[in-house]
Amino acid sequence: MLTLILTNHEVVLITLSDAVNSVQYSDVLLIQNLIFTSDSLKQTESWLPICLTGISDAGYLQMYCNFFEPNFGVIFITESQENSYFMRFCNQSREIYEVIYSENFFLFTSLN
Repeated sequence: MLTLILTNHEVVLITLSDAVNSVQYSDVLLIQNLIFTSDSLKQTESWLPICLTGISDAGYLQMYCNFFEPNFGVIFITESQENSYFMRFCNQSREIYEVIYSENFFLFTSLN
């Protein structure tokens, strides 16, 4: 699994699970391009298939995308096709947002 936190067109955090040894810079750019060129991905929670051979040999992955603020989003990418991951990622993204917001890590009103 791969986790990204994005803000204002920048990658703030990348974490990799044990199953993912590395991530290619080009794959991160593809993810950013997909998200920031699609207004709908920044307005609602999304669960969509994505193909990134740099992360998975098979290339077929699922991407969960949730933007809490116009320029602050949490992205999870997994090889699992199980629908239960959507709710798991939904809960995890909310927990991440609550910690970041409560600790004032970002001034959300200034992210334009």
